[in-house]
Amino acid sequence: MEELVEEILLRLPPQEPAHLVRAALVCKAWRTMLCDSSRGGFPRRYREFHGTPHLVGYLHNSYPLCQPRFVPAASAAFPPLSMPELVSGKSIRWVWALDCRHGRVLFVVSSDSGIRFIVWDPITRDTKYLTVPAAHRPQSFTAAVLCAIDGCDHLDCHGGPFRVVLVENATANDTDKVGWATIYSSETDAWSAASPSIALGYDIDAAPSLLIGDALYFTITASRETITNVLKDNLDRHELSVISVPGVPRGAVAMKTEDGGLGFVFISRKRKRLYQKSWQATGANGAGRWACHRTIDLETAFLPEYPRKLIGHADGTDTILVRTDVGAFTLDLKSRQSRTERRPKI
Repeated sequence: MEELVEEILLRLPPQEPAHLVRAALVCKAWRTMLCDSSRGGFPRRYREFHGTPHLVGYLHNSYPLCQPRFVPAASAAFPPLSMPELVSGKSIRWVWALDCRHGRVLFVVSSDSGIRFIVWDPITRDTKYLTVPAAHRPQSFTAAVLCAIDGCDHLDCHGGPFRVVLVENATANDTDKVGWATIYSSETDAWSAASPSIALGYDIDAAPSLLIGDALYFTITASRETITNVLKDNLDRHELSVISVPGVPRGAVAMKTEDGGLGFVFISRKRKRLYQKSWQATGANGAGRWACHRTIDLETAFLPEYPRKLIGHADGTDTILVRTDVGAFTLDLKSRQSRTERRPKI
């Protein structure tokens, strides 16, 4: 019966999207079922059934090409993802994939005319070019893209409104560094007024942000060795605050913990173990401490003779990206399964 066939197809592993493509080729009835885009259709039921999204690929920033490329993470054959026309003209210096969330990718482009953002939907191919407000000339900055629909389950945000949060800092009074934020809304096609400034002390990392609830988190690096603070942007109140994170080494990646709090993943200096650190409450009024609650021996997951560096974290998943001398790896922190993408010969 058709309803039983659908229940079986719902259980195809999401980390191998090619299985669904093959199932759609079996017969017309199966193809009609799998391609039903209605509210209660198969694609939505499939995402609801499997819950946490699975990583099917990632955008890899690389030199000297200075243009990101899509790398499939699935072991089976995956159709190539056509990148938008990002680099055109001699005035373009470089392009960087800065953030990816809720079905959209945020690129930052540097050209002779200045900095601009590109918001791209890989599924619909919609592309939006954003010009940074002329009054903003920061010393360091980063940005994030996210869905603008209140209460959205993010199973299908394509074509809906979105926001881009730009966080910047500069030197005030020739000595102190301050930071502020401004938000672009696709509904108004305009940037908001800047939030009240806040003292930072150091530059903001140009690294992917972390979204937890109604707040975005950005890391601040004080030296070559440690991350000292996290900049929190409360989106509801449009205000910034600083969270101290002692003992977190530079290169650590912020990610959401199992209980919905702020955590970090980093590799030890000896590059043989991966640690996951989270905030543990010890008393009232927010008192607590940063504690390590997970350790992974990388010698069992990667080739031990190659140096490793964390690239980032796939938002909404338990997957992190690690770079080595032989290519990029993906590692699932729960299953501890890893996959590699070898560098192409040039």
